[in-house]
Amino acid sequence: MNRSGMLVLVVVLLVAAAVAAGLLLKPGSERAPRRPEGPAGGASSPPVKAEKPPPDRPWPFLVWAVKTMRPLRVRNRTLEVPRYPNLRDQAVLAAAGLPGGRSREILDTALARDADGRYEEVELAAYAYHALAVRGDRGLAPKIAALVKEADDWDVSEWSAKAAGRLREKEGLELLLSLTRDEEENARMEAAVGLARWKDDPRARDAVKALLDDEDDAVAACAAGVLVAFGDPDAAIEIEKILKEDDWEEETALAKGLGLEDGAASLPWLDRLLRNDDEDVRAAAARALGAIRTAEARGRLAKLLSDEDDGVKAAAAAALARTFRDPAGAEILARTLRESPDQDLRVEALRALAVLDRPRDRKLLEQVFADPSRDENDLILRAWAAAALIRIEEGR
Repeated sequence: MNRSGMLVLVVVLLVAAAVAAGLLLKPGSERAPRRPEGPAGGASSPPVKAEKPPPDRPWPFLVWAVKTMRPLRVRNRTLEVPRYPNLRDQAVLAAAGLPGGRSREILDTALARDADGRYEEVELAAYAYHALAVRGDRGLAPKIAALVKEADDWDVSEWSAKAAGRLREKEGLELLLSLTRDEEENARMEAAVGLARWKDDPRARDAVKALLDDEDDAVAACAAGVLVAFGDPDAAIEIEKILKEDDWEEETALAKGLGLEDGAASLPWLDRLLRNDDEDVRAAAARALGAIRTAEARGRLAKLLSDEDDGVKAAAAAALARTFRDPAGAEILARTLRESPDQDLRVEALRALAVLDRPRDRKLLEQVFADPSRDENDLILRAWAAAALIRIEEGR
């Protein structure tokens, strides 16, 4: 092949390669665009919008924490779900305790129903009913009973039992009696504690005593503690068995049952739990002392402020601050909030500080509230700080 033939061959090969690569197209044709990479057989995901920062003022922040949602695609349907579900729950609890009508908007959100008349969020409804029961609203028992039946949810049962324990009308007793037979063990424990309010009613005593044979040992231990308030002679026998077994879960549940407002008879048993080697048991005993509300209980709590375990100190400080408005307890709470790396301890400290209305805590609370972190745990701290700041502002 001569030189000109070689040149023609090279040109032909180059043109063919260019056409194959799509660099040259036939007249009137268009090059197909490159399919973008992505999920679902190459379909691209829509761009994610930048999330707006939460409000920088306490009350709008709490409303945002409860109401902010995000889209979730499930089987060709788009659902609206809470962006921060744990934050939402904690924000409802924080806001529900605010004075006056301030919490109405959030409680209305928590109790919202759908087009079929069912609660949109059964857990939020349970928290809201608990808040209303603490506030002293009447006529709640039928609504709470209907919620428990509708939800069939362990969290709803537990918080409904807590709410029922606050009710003073007879319907509250009926609800508590039914909850002692609930499938959820925590609900049965809360029902036993609530029945102590009705200790003059033989049905309440019989229901608590029946729980001594509960399939869950912690429920049985809690019931044994509650029976001390009833003055039942079998209580001492059962408690001695529990203390001999030395199981921390049972002893923690026992402390819960012993922590009743009319609980002077519980102090000797709590003294033994306070000498326990397990810090969780001692912390549970400290919380029980806070519920007893006597000078003797206050003295024991003051001694616990020097406990070697930070969790026990924080539990004692919270009980002192909440129940007795003790400044020493409040100062330890403030120190825990400033210095502790433990998220649970900081939340416990904030929950106690939130009801104290101490103007001197304002700067510390403002620092917590100003944290720009979008981590849900940090947002939960902001929610409780927001509630505390609102109480301080409205108490001025």
